[in-house]
Amino acid sequence: MKDPEDNYKLIVDEKVADNIRYMFQLILEGHTLNETAKILNSEGVITARARRKEIKGYDAYANRWESTVEDTIWSHSMVRRILKNETYTGTFVFNKSSKSKLDGGKVIYHPKEEWIRIFDNHEALISKETFDEVQEILKSRHKNSFIGNKSKYKNSPLATFVRCNKCGYKIRFGKSSNGKELIGINLYCYYCRMLEQEEKLPHYKELEKEVFRILKDKFHTDKTEKKKLLYEQKELYDRNDQLSKKKRIEFENYKFGKISREDFVEIKNHIQESDEENKERIQAIDEELKQAGSIDNLTEDIVRKYIKTIYISGKGIERIEYQ
Repeated sequence: MKDPEDNYKLIVDEKVADNIRYMFQLILEGHTLNETAKILNSEGVITARARRKEIKGYDAYANRWESTVEDTIWSHSMVRRILKNETYTGTFVFNKSSKSKLDGGKVIYHPKEEWIRIFDNHEALISKETFDEVQEILKSRHKNSFIGNKSKYKNSPLATFVRCNKCGYKIRFGKSSNGKELIGINLYCYYCRMLEQEEKLPHYKELEKEVFRILKDKFHTDKTEKKKLLYEQKELYDRNDQLSKKKRIEFENYKFGKISREDFVEIKNHIQESDEENKERIQAIDEELKQAGSIDNLTEDIVRKYIKTIYISGKGIERIEYQ
């Protein structure tokens, strides 16, 4: 952690120092990043984010992930970031990035060759030899699990809308390919997986089929139905015009003594009630037309138009929050 009296100096946070050493030791013992993260979670080791919250008194990342659980967990990426951080060897590294003065403060990341290092700047938690050994282990394990780029394969239109009903974290849609074509998409909750509380989620195609059915039943309006609604709305507008004319005529009849005041008030109230009923129906049709759409297939645009979040479990869809 930063020395409050010198931003270029770091001091050891004794509460978590052993945790850092423990991570390096687990890798040296042969554990993978995922295994290391699971061990840390199972043993209740405080995460870096939770420790920052303890020190600062607030969670700077609270609004970044919507979830129904407050506890943060270790992930393989969090472990990797720590294992690759030279700071723990006593080296202060800066000039990793800078902000552009011409492009709205956009962050520019510099290549490693341009990083500036101050060796033996502060107390080391890990020896340089241990750090280098762990880097070699990580490097040796790194391999391409597929040929080509997975991003070129189209993901499910539901991919950004689905969350775990248990914890609220986003469900991951893991694409599998053989380099030539998409083989499948595997759904899983990373949070539950890392806590070893994972349950088998529905197949993505079954989920898509169910969401399509729900949207079609709830919002689909074909051209014939839409035409009927528009025709009904036009008739209601015409009726209200006729009611306005009738009201003026009856008022003139009252003024010229053709009907009594009591009769006029009764007629006026009846006209007003009919007018309000028609206006309510006109407004209801407006809402129907606003929500109406031709849902012939499931696309990301269609899902975004109607759905905010889909919560799922091993049983399937638990609930849907609509726009």
